[in-house]
Amino acid sequence: MLIVEDDPHIMDAIAGVLESEGYTVLRAANGKEALELLENGAPCVVLLDLMMPVMNGWEFMDTVRKTKRFEDMPVVVVSAYSERPAPGVRRALKKPLDVDQLLGAVQEYCCCPPGAVQVQH
Repeated sequence: MLIVEDDPHIMDAIAGVLESEGYTVLRAANGKEALELLENGAPCVVLLDLMMPVMNGWEFMDTVRKTKRFEDMPVVVVSAYSERPAPGVRRALKKPLDVDQLLGAVQEYCCCPPGAVQVQH
Protein backbone atom coordinates (compact mmCIF):
# COMPACT_ATOMS: atom_id res chain seq x y z
CA MET A 1 0.00 0.00 0.00
CA LEU A 2 0.99 3.60 -0.39
CA ILE A 3 0.73 6.28 2.29
CA VAL A 4 0.77 9.87 1.01
CA GLU A 5 1.31 12.17 3.99
CA ASP A 6 3.49 15.24 4.48
CA ASP A 7 3.73 15.10 8.29
CA PRO A 8 6.56 12.66 9.13
CA HIS A 9 5.17 11.92 12.60
CA ILE A 10 1.75 10.97 11.24
CA MET A 11 3.39 9.02 8.40
CA ASP A 12 5.51 7.04 10.86
CA ALA A 13 2.53 6.36 13.14
CA ILE A 14 0.32 5.06 10.31
CA ALA A 15 3.13 3.06 8.73
CA GLY A 16 4.12 1.63 12.11
CA VAL A 17 0.61 0.32 12.76
CA LEU A 18 0.33 -1.22 9.31
CA GLU A 19 3.85 -2.68 9.27
CA SER A 20 3.27 -4.23 12.71
CA GLU A 21 0.27 -6.00 11.12
CA GLY A 22 2.56 -7.38 8.39
CA TYR A 23 1.75 -5.00 5.53
CA THR A 24 4.37 -3.62 3.17
CA VAL A 25 4.15 0.16 3.10
CA LEU A 26 5.45 2.63 0.53
CA ARG A 27 5.70 6.28 1.59
CA ALA A 28 5.35 9.57 -0.27
CA ALA A 29 5.43 13.06 1.25
CA ASN A 30 3.16 14.60 -1.42
CA GLY A 31 1.15 13.80 -4.51
CA LYS A 32 4.08 14.30 -6.87
CA GLU A 33 6.19 11.72 -5.03
CA ALA A 34 3.20 9.37 -4.98
CA LEU A 35 2.77 9.61 -8.76
CA GLU A 36 6.45 8.77 -9.20
CA LEU A 37 5.99 5.64 -7.04
CA LEU A 38 2.89 4.66 -9.02
CA GLU A 39 5.06 4.35 -12.14
CA ASN A 40 6.10 0.97 -10.67
CA GLY A 41 2.48 -0.20 -10.44
CA ALA A 42 -0.68 0.38 -8.44
CA PRO A 43 -0.76 -0.60 -4.77
CA CYS A 44 -3.73 -2.41 -3.20
CA VAL A 45 -4.80 0.91 -1.62
CA VAL A 46 -3.60 4.51 -1.34
CA LEU A 47 -4.03 6.28 2.01
CA LEU A 48 -4.11 9.93 0.97
CA ASP A 49 -3.80 13.14 2.97
CA LEU A 50 -5.40 16.16 1.29
CA MET A 51 -3.46 19.15 2.59
CA MET A 52 0.16 18.79 1.39
CA PRO A 53 2.78 20.97 -0.27
CA VAL A 54 4.00 20.51 -3.86
CA MET A 55 0.90 18.53 -4.98
CA ASN A 56 -2.08 18.21 -2.66
CA GLY A 57 -4.54 15.32 -2.48
CA TRP A 58 -7.14 16.90 -4.76
CA GLU A 59 -4.51 17.51 -7.47
CA PHE A 60 -3.24 13.95 -7.04
CA MET A 61 -6.77 12.58 -7.52
CA ASP A 62 -7.31 14.75 -10.62
CA THR A 63 -4.20 13.23 -12.17
CA VAL A 64 -5.04 9.66 -11.11
CA ARG A 65 -8.59 9.89 -12.48
CA LYS A 66 -7.19 10.86 -15.90
CA THR A 67 -4.92 7.79 -15.97
CA LYS A 68 -6.73 4.71 -17.30
CA ARG A 69 -4.55 2.14 -15.50
CA PHE A 70 -5.35 3.69 -12.11
CA GLU A 71 -9.11 4.07 -12.54
CA ASP A 72 -9.85 1.09 -10.27
CA MET A 73 -7.14 1.84 -7.69
CA PRO A 74 -8.80 2.33 -4.30
CA VAL A 75 -8.00 5.60 -2.54
CA VAL A 76 -8.90 6.28 1.08
CA VAL A 77 -8.58 9.87 2.26
CA VAL A 78 -6.95 10.23 5.67
CA SER A 79 -7.29 13.88 6.59
CA ALA A 80 -8.55 16.35 9.15
CA TYR A 81 -10.32 17.91 6.14
CA SER A 82 -12.17 14.79 5.01
CA GLU A 83 -15.50 16.59 4.71
CA ARG A 84 -14.57 17.43 1.09
CA PRO A 85 -13.04 14.30 -0.37
CA ALA A 86 -11.89 14.37 -3.94
CA PRO A 87 -13.98 12.67 -6.66
CA GLY A 88 -12.98 9.03 -7.02
CA VAL A 89 -12.18 8.53 -3.34
CA ARG A 90 -13.67 5.31 -1.99
CA ARG A 91 -13.67 6.20 1.69
CA ALA A 92 -12.63 8.98 4.07
CA LEU A 93 -11.12 8.62 7.53
CA LYS A 94 -10.85 11.66 9.74
CA LYS A 95 -7.74 12.50 11.77
CA PRO A 96 -7.02 11.74 14.51
CA LEU A 97 -7.29 8.19 13.26
CA ASP A 98 -9.04 5.33 14.96
CA VAL A 99 -6.73 2.32 14.52
CA ASP A 100 -9.61 -0.14 14.07
CA GLN A 101 -11.14 2.02 11.32
CA LEU A 102 -7.75 2.31 9.62
CA LEU A 103 -7.19 -1.45 9.68
CA GLY A 104 -10.75 -2.08 8.51
CA ALA A 105 -10.28 0.22 5.52
CA VAL A 106 -6.97 -1.38 4.60
CA GLN A 107 -8.34 -4.92 4.95
CA GLU A 108 -11.28 -4.01 2.71
CA TYR A 109 -8.90 -3.38 -0.20
CA CYS A 110 -5.74 -5.32 0.66
CA CYS A 111 -7.24 -8.59 1.88
CA CYS A 112 -4.68 -9.65 4.46
CA PRO A 113 -1.05 -8.96 5.25
CA PRO A 114 1.60 -11.22 3.72
CA GLY A 115 2.12 -14.39 5.72
CA ALA A 116 -1.29 -14.20 7.37
CA VAL A 117 -3.22 -17.42 7.57
CA GLN A 118 -6.74 -17.33 6.20
CA VAL A 119 -9.17 -19.69 7.83
CA GLN A 120 -11.74 -21.14 5.47
CA HIS A 121 -15.04 -22.42 6.83
